[in-house]
Amino acid sequence: MPPISDDELNLLLREWKPLEAPRGLEARVHQAFEKQKPLSWRWWLSGTLSIPVPVGAAAVVLMAGFAVALLRISIAPVPPPRIVIQTRTVEVPVVRDPPSSTALHPRRGASEPAPAVHRRRTAIAVLNLNGFEPVTNLRAQIVRRSHDE
Repeated sequence: MPPISDDELNLLLREWKPLEAPRGLEARVHQAFEKQKPLSWRWWLSGTLSIPVPVGAAAVVLMAGFAVALLRISIAPVPPPRIVIQTRTVEVPVVRDPPSSTALHPRRGASEPAPAVHRRRTAIAVLNLNGFEPVTNLRAQIVRRSHDE
């Protein structure tokens, strides 16, 4: 079929008569237009929402499950904190130096007692380190709380 020229197409267009629109078409178009309008505040008061029954039932079951879980959490008593004490023994070598009174206090000798301070109605203990020797065997014990590293 050879191509049709513009003059022939214009002639056919003038002769063509469109079909009449079916009844109710205008009402359906108007209704479809109304559905596509943005939601108004009236819809929030009186609107409906169509969802399939299985989806609605699943939503109700999930909400009920969450409600039960929240009630169990709020009713469950809080257990007391668990205290864990770990004891470890650490061997520490002790270096033994010859006893020296100047190591204890560089200005005083070992024979010179510490001065006592007297106050009214107050008892003060005086510490004398004459004859002090370092520990020969030391076994240190470290006690930690459970949350300490």
